[in-house]
Amino acid sequence: MKKCILVVFCLVSLFTVGIAEGPRVGIDVVAGGVSTALVGVNTSAYELGIGYSSQSNDASSKTEANVITFKGFLKDTLSKSVSLVYGAYYQLLSGKVSGTSIDSASAIMAVIGVEYGLTDDLLLTVQYSPFASVSSKVSGTTTNTSSLGSWVVVGGKYLL
Repeated sequence: MKKCILVVFCLVSLFTVGIAEGPRVGIDVVAGGVSTALVGVNTSAYELGIGYSSQSNDASSKTEANVITFKGFLKDTLSKSVSLVYGAYYQLLSGKVSGTSIDSASAIMAVIGVEYGLTDDLLLTVQYSPFASVSSKVSGTTTNTSSLGSWVVVGGKYLL
């Protein structure tokens, strides 16, 4: 119960800071190390988001994968239209990939990048991941993989 109260307090505190700056709901579409559409809260100080994507095909080695993506970024404003962003993506994967059932899989990707505002509502972003870690369990066998400097993410964001 104490943990639940602490989590609620932290979330209320985080959104209260953003309310003074006017948080806006945004829709992100990104491709690269993370390929998904996300919906979230965006302020000049931070971004929080959640997204869902799926992939399927009818090949003999069937793929039916579902991915839930969470993101959390902090921002440093460099100029009126340019911000430095840094944070992480966290993904949960389930389903079948190339005919193989996945018991469980997750990935975390630390990112740093630049966000450029074309207008007040339309933003472009380029992000680089210096570190990523993937853990998967397939047929009872757990595999952990870490990589350095292997992902680049590009995307756009529309703020409502």
